[in-house]
Amino acid sequence: MNMELLYVYIKEYECFKNVDFHFSIKYKFEFKSGKLKCFEKEQSNITGFWGKGITNLNVIVGDNGAGKTTLLKCIMECITYEGAFANASCFFVFFDKVSSNIKIYTCGMAINRENIENNIEGLDKLEVFNNSERNGYLMPQLKKNKLIFLNNMLGHSDYLYEKDGQVLDFSVGSLIRQDFKKKFENRHIDSKENILVNFFNNEIYRQLEFVYNYKFNDFENTIPFELPNKLDASFVNNINNLKNIYNELKKYGDGFSENLTPEKQEFHKKIENMVYLIHNIRERSLYEDDKEKWCALMAENIVSNSIKEITVSPIVPSDREKELDSFLDAYESLDKNQNILFLCNNFLDNVAKNLNKRNSFYKELLKPYIDFIKWIIQNYKKINFDFSKIGLELLHSPLFSIRMSENDKKIFEEFFKHYQRSCIPFYYLNFKWGLSTGENNFLSTYSRLYSTLKNELDGEIGEKVINNFEDGEVECTNILLLIDEADLSYHPEWQSAFIDSMLRFLPSIFRDCDIQIILTTHSPIMLSDVPKSNVIYLKKGRNDSNNIHKETFGQNIYTLFNDAFYFGNSKVGNFEERYIIGKFAKNKIEKVTNTLKDILNHQGREESNLKIEEVKEIIRLIGEPVIKFALNEKLKGVLEKLEEHKSNELQVLMKSYDKLSSNEKKELIEYIIGKEV
Repeated sequence: MNMELLYVYIKEYECFKNVDFHFSIKYKFEFKSGKLKCFEKEQSNITGFWGKGITNLNVIVGDNGAGKTTLLKCIMECITYEGAFANASCFFVFFDKVSSNIKIYTCGMAINRENIENNIEGLDKLEVFNNSERNGYLMPQLKKNKLIFLNNMLGHSDYLYEKDGQVLDFSVGSLIRQDFKKKFENRHIDSKENILVNFFNNEIYRQLEFVYNYKFNDFENTIPFELPNKLDASFVNNINNLKNIYNELKKYGDGFSENLTPEKQEFHKKIENMVYLIHNIRERSLYEDDKEKWCALMAENIVSNSIKEITVSPIVPSDREKELDSFLDAYESLDKNQNILFLCNNFLDNVAKNLNKRNSFYKELLKPYIDFIKWIIQNYKKINFDFSKIGLELLHSPLFSIRMSENDKKIFEEFFKHYQRSCIPFYYLNFKWGLSTGENNFLSTYSRLYSTLKNELDGEIGEKVINNFEDGEVECTNILLLIDEADLSYHPEWQSAFIDSMLRFLPSIFRDCDIQIILTTHSPIMLSDVPKSNVIYLKKGRNDSNNIHKETFGQNIYTLFNDAFYFGNSKVGNFEERYIIGKFAKNKIEKVTNTLKDILNHQGREESNLKIEEVKEIIRLIGEPVIKFALNEKLKGVLEKLEEHKSNELQVLMKSYDKLSSNEKKELIEYIIGKEV
């Protein structure tokens, strides 16, 4: 990696004050009284521990409110292009592989070169980049660093506040906001669209792009579950899209006159007839079967998107007159009585000829639409999707389904690639498949990461990762991936596979980048994949890593729960061993222990029998065998003591009886017989 993060010192940022964090076992840093000391800590005998392309992986653990997310937030805010404006005082130490040297980047504070004691052999050209003056200056090497943030939990700050600089924010809150903003600005939707429905649709698009474009296609080792055997797709209502296209193209007529002259009216009518051509034909047509209706719906959307992309300028409303004229001329010469697919095919072919004659700069943009129509015509017999619900009037949107059999899957892959190239102006299909919450989150995580790759001009997913600056694109050579709450919604089996799967997946998509991963988790299962030296322990805003902690790599989860996740008071009753159980169950077990003590202290009371029955029932419910056995032994001892106590009482009574006179004995016997039992 050109730049690997080694160390962070935070003088002040939210809950952190004068605290430091090491992200490398190779180097050690100390910052005191404005002076920084650099040491070479230890040399590892294992090279490439995390695998090809992965420079390092760190896990941050701690109790709630300890500052795990805050630490990630500090990194995000400070080392991006606009990091100089972050409300923080901190500095970051990097290792630059190109120059084989240490580089220090400050934010909101300054470090003098004279105050650095460098004891690292061979790294004597240490550089400092101070941003204390908040001048927006960035360490040049960070321009090639792509910072990615992942979080599957909806947080209000992620939704409300856009992150500054070159952060690719894949948090749920950010995606909800970004997806809606992007579609609204591109006029794919209007302001009344349901923002959550829009997000869910976009998640499916990202998933489909990943599933059908991921070049390695090693899903058995990448995704820990089988994909559903059926995919549902529905058409989005196209009326508002057609209306927007018509209103934009009407503006070309403003040059005739400010008033609505007959000439201008005639122009508007020609625009309307062309824009609504396929829609009107489709509405009036009678179809032999549902497949024909599906073809008509596809044709309508393909043609309307071609008109929108080529004739509607996203910048200047009316600077594509020759492109519009090419469409209008093709419409005028069109035989309107053809089969709808052939009509669209001939229409777009004629538009292409007209654009070529006029030497249009945008003529190549028409090719994906022509290719898609021709593909549908050529593969008409092979397209055997389930069209049975296309014609149902009760459905809000026409629906069709794709069975994920080998034949249908192959034809759908081709279909989806054509669709991807023709849907940018307006996403006219919504997709969904039956996934559980955990399955959906797992697939979405990989899909979001895959979407980091830059799209090529032909719509295909490329292999480059870029940062966009005002002066142009910069190709990235580093990925710093921050994952917050990595274990959220995952089954324990998937938690055990998450890190291993991620370490194999990331290099397969970011092949030209070195990757560093920092994640937070509450999962002891994930933590058992990471050596203790790579774990940062947080406790109430301070770094607790220097305290004695047990080794984490390959450790059992019970030990990790007690140590790494601060179950300091997890002792159950009087048991010496610590057990990780729910607080409610823990209280019930402690109540059993206290009840048994109470019974022994108040032997002979009638209510003891009721308490013993309750104790027996609670012990019967306990699943932990050691605790259950111990409590049963205690209960057995209590019962023996009670029996012994009763026996002693009886002996005392019998001796008292023997001391009675004959008349007193007779009177006592009559009393006992007459007493109600």
